[in-house]
Amino acid sequence: MYLLPNNLQTLMWMHGEFFQPRLLHRLINLRKLGIIEVSDSTIKILSASSPAPYILPSTLEALKLEFAHHTREQINLSSYQNIVK
Repeated sequence: MYLLPNNLQTLMWMHGEFFQPRLLHRLINLRKLGIIEVSDSTIKILSASSPAPYILPSTLEALKLEFAHHTREQINLSSYQNIVK
């Protein structure tokens, strides 16, 4: 497991294989997040109406996702009020 400083503001292009949403809420200053090769399971986690607000920090303003393949899942980010990009 990697230890990330909680004052981190940008975490770009993390591989989807290493994405652990249960740890992201600890990054209380995170403003930008990028994930590459996003899996269907990650989309389901991010799109869940509950407990989605607890997965990503409320400070997150930009979320960039790169898909390696066509996905069957639809992403819903409506529960993340502060994401503008």
